[in-house]
Amino acid sequence: MGCAITTALGLVNNEARLKIGQSIAVLGCGGVGLNVIQGASMVSADPIIAIDMYESKLQMAKGFGASHIIDTSNSDVREELQKIVGKRGVDVFVDTTGQVKLIKLAYELSASSGKTILVGQSRHDQYVDFQTLPLHGGKTTY
Repeated sequence: MGCAITTALGLVNNEARLKIGQSIAVLGCGGVGLNVIQGASMVSADPIIAIDMYESKLQMAKGFGASHIIDTSNSDVREELQKIVGKRGVDVFVDTTGQVKLIKLAYELSASSGKTILVGQSRHDQYVDFQTLPLHGGKTTY
């Protein structure tokens, strides 16, 4: 957990610059993801949405401060997220999985002026396609 804590809290403070009341979604609730949730809770983000395929990790995420959980093994992330934040999207979306299709989803579900922060590393032979037009309107990726 050592480097996961500093990575996550640094992300919340430096890249995300998360503020009180901003929404955040975290895809992947391992060491870094759980601590991003903890950091988001420390700055009073709202809502804090944990997304994972393992129920045990989602339950831990609640203990770290997640206000909502989405289990990817039995629900549609896009649909569930829109129930929580509406069609606007989340202010900050963090991906810790490195899975290309999930990275693309995170970018699509970030608000038009939101941030998509990539922590997970995808395989060397995989690429992510982005619609770059939203980048001109204020959306950012890290």
